[in-house]
Amino acid sequence: GKMKGKILMVLMGLLFVSGLTGVYAYDASTPYTVTMNFIVGSDTSFTVSLAGAASSIDFSPATLNSKNVEPTGQNAGTTTPMVTITNTGNTNLDFKNGVTTAQPAWVLVSYNNASSINWSKTLTNTFGTVQTSVASSGTASVYFWANFTSASAGTTARTYQINSSVSS
Repeated sequence: GKMKGKILMVLMGLLFVSGLTGVYAYDASTPYTVTMNFIVGSDTSFTVSLAGAASSIDFSPATLNSKNVEPTGQNAGTTTPMVTITNTGNTNLDFKNGVTTAQPAWVLVSYNNASSINWSKTLTNTFGTVQTSVASSGTASVYFWANFTSASAGTTARTYQINSSVSS
């Protein structure tokens, strides 16, 4: 009875006091100010198109030991990349690419965002940079070349992946 009443009075007193914090009178010499935030989320979306009507990236070497083989549909000589990435987001993006599992030992794939071979950039399951700071609505190209050494006959598949991130 009495104890519950005292607890209730103390709680009501605390609520009244806490309700007053933050109340302040403003006037001509003391205007009210507060931070205004414009919170626009980063959209890291992108689209990908393959050369021609391709639905996969296919290398068809002439022999089991062919060098600098371009995938079907790509033509570095006419600057037709195998992959075109379009930034459909609202911020500059960095693109990385790789394969989700290691490639067979008998094939080495080079990639570049220019139409010239760069063997310092090889496609592995450790993702490497394709291009950085691609503007919204901008594009990045990916060209490939493969070297085959005593390749195994038949079709061997790997999953190619492209990741985007906000440019720093």
